[in-house]
Amino acid sequence: LLNNYKLKYIIEDLSLAYAINSNNFKLRSTTKIDLEQLLSNVINDVNISNNYSNIQLSFKKTGHYKYIINGEVYYLYLAFKKIIENTYMFAKQNVNINMSYYGKRIFISILDDGIGLSKSDLNQLFLPFARGKRASYLYPDGSGISLYLVKHIIEKHKGKIKLVSKGEELGTETIIYFDKL
Repeated sequence: LLNNYKLKYIIEDLSLAYAINSNNFKLRSTTKIDLEQLLSNVINDVNISNNYSNIQLSFKKTGHYKYIINGEVYYLYLAFKKIIENTYMFAKQNVNINMSYYGKRIFISILDDGIGLSKSDLNQLFLPFARGKRASYLYPDGSGISLYLVKHIIEKHKGKIKLVSKGEELGTETIIYFDKL
C-alpha cells in the first residue's frame, strides 16, 4: 500500500514536471490567498500525516498584517507542503518558520538545524532529479523532483525562492518572497 501511495505521487510530480518542461504549466484560477492561513493548514496536515514528533516547530509572523497574494491554492499548498516535508525530513530538532513584510514584499523563511548543504549541492538542487549528496545517502528513495517543482510553482506566482546554508551539519534556510497585493 505504501509503495502504491509513493508511486501515485511520483507520477503526479512527473506529470507536473512534464507540463513545466513543455511550457504547458498554467495557473487555472487565481484568487486572493492568505499565506498565513495556507501555511498553518500545510503545517497541520504535514504533522498529522507524518511522525515528526521529535521536531520542535516555531511559526511566527511580524506585525498584524494580512499576508495576501494572488494565486492558485492547490499549487501553493503543494509547493509549501513539499518544502516543509523536506525541512522536517532533514531537521535534527528544530524548524523555524517566519513571515514578515519588507517594503512591498512578503518574506517567508523556513530554517532548520539539519544536515545542511554543500556549495555544490546549493547550485544544483532546483534542477530536475537533483539531490544533495547526503540526502541521497540518508533517504535513498527520494525522487529529486520536489524542489524543481517548488521553484516553478513559486515563480509562476511571481515569487522567488533560494536556499542558504553555511555548510554541512549547519542547517538550511529556504527563503521565499512574493510581492504583496
